[in-house]
Amino acid sequence: MHPIDGVTCIQGDLYDQEVLDQLPVADVVLSDAAPKTTGDSRDQYKSYLISVRALEIALLRLKKEGSFIVKIFQGEDFDAYLAEVRKHFDFVKCTKPPTSRNESKEIYIVAMGFRGREEGYESYKRLLEGD
Repeated sequence: MHPIDGVTCIQGDLYDQEVLDQLPVADVVLSDAAPKTTGDSRDQYKSYLISVRALEIALLRLKKEGSFIVKIFQGEDFDAYLAEVRKHFDFVKCTKPPTSRNESKEIYIVAMGFRGREEGYESYKRLLEGD
């Protein structure tokens, strides 16, 4: 990646603690991550898992009023994921890039106005723990 003034870009594994330790508190968390695709329904689920991790990182690292942008493949878990994003942000919109093929399940969620790290992450942890 080419450097951009005022932007910290970190490229690495979302599950690697060393990568996570590099992440500063941020105004924006952007995840364009996607699984290696095979053309079957597992692609959507793998995308969902990556998106869940991206949201977890956003809830831990975003400044209040910050923004979160994430790519996800629409599938059976999409509506629940979108509902979870809406719990933590004032404005949420889904958009499909014009360059994306019509049959593609790829969509981006743009969320702005993060409501706050503490309440957001605690709510999210309860969801993951099944409380």
